[in-house]
Amino acid sequence: MDLENVCVVLPAGGCGVRMEMDTPKQYCKVLNRPLILYTIHSFHRLSWIKMIVVVVDVSYLEFMQNLLTKYKFTKVKIVTGSPTRHRSIYNGVKALETVCKPDDVVIIHDAVRMFTDEQTITQIAMAAKEHKASGVYRPLISTVIAPDSDGFLEESLDRNRYRASEMPQGFHYSVISAAYQKTTDYDFDYGTECLLLASKYSGVKARLVEGSSNLWKVTHKKDIFAAEGVLKESDISVCLNCEDIHLRESLMKQLQHKKFKIHGLQEGQNKENNVEPSVFIHVLDCNEHLTQHMVACSDEFISHCDNSACYLLDRVLLLVVREIPCESNHLTIIRLMQNLKKIHQDKETLVYCVVYQDETQIEQLIEMVTSVVWNRDPVLSGQVLFVS
Repeated sequence: MDLENVCVVLPAGGCGVRMEMDTPKQYCKVLNRPLILYTIHSFHRLSWIKMIVVVVDVSYLEFMQNLLTKYKFTKVKIVTGSPTRHRSIYNGVKALETVCKPDDVVIIHDAVRMFTDEQTITQIAMAAKEHKASGVYRPLISTVIAPDSDGFLEESLDRNRYRASEMPQGFHYSVISAAYQKTTDYDFDYGTECLLLASKYSGVKARLVEGSSNLWKVTHKKDIFAAEGVLKESDISVCLNCEDIHLRESLMKQLQHKKFKIHGLQEGQNKENNVEPSVFIHVLDCNEHLTQHMVACSDEFISHCDNSACYLLDRVLLLVVREIPCESNHLTIIRLMQNLKKIHQDKETLVYCVVYQDETQIEQLIEMVTSVVWNRDPVLSGQVLFVS
């Protein structure tokens, strides 16, 4: 079964009360990017997704439009939300009225579920195409109980029978549109489950698909830190250019320990599983051509970024230099790095330089390199870091 003309509705009008922050959680920064960009990217990268409707609060319309323009998301339409989740989703569904045929699939997803993989999206779309409605679930982790009006246990549900409903969910356009047209004010104001509306008002029972463990929702402050860790482990791939065999092997071992994907430039290895390298490490010898080599590495790196696919995380250029013998050379490298920083700021890339003396500092060098790659601190971009 081929997929085409699949559309997506992302409700993103919530205020994030549980996050206890002034900024709604969908706009909180995760590795220097608003969270919602990662969710949009999950769908936008798929060729068979025709349009993504993002439903936002009116106060974020301009902000959202600027983000879409900046990151070249061309398949996204923005509409204003309403006071409740279901009313906002309905606004998004109505925005597709002239885009979707009755049996086209519409996927509904939460803007703060960042890590939806292509396999899950495809399974949901295929199941919705065949069965008119589909949803993803996960096993219950905790037992669900119900208290009575006095605060005492009234009921406990069997975990083996019940499941946790997750997102995304898929529907024929005619099914979800008709369901919302018939929905009562009570369900609009207090309902939370789209699959139930399809069953209750359109008479369609959803096909359920077991989902992966990455479908969790960013809800609390701690989830932001968890999301950063997941992104670093899953999305960081390193292109390593180092002629010193011992140093290269030691670096590769430590980077792989951090679960980074490794690309060996000098061995002619290219993209692994179609993953673009996001970190480029060049180990350079200190000679009379050092500054020219550093500039050449920077130019090559920027050219690669300009010609490669959209990548949300800050890309990193790390120049490792062995043995800068005199202080005047130190100052030359420091000034050069400050100039490179200005160039890379415009490109939203990060550039660092790490200097070490000899083989006795290899262990400390490896620790520093892996720390720089893992932390990707924009404050340190343009700095020369000396291994001591």
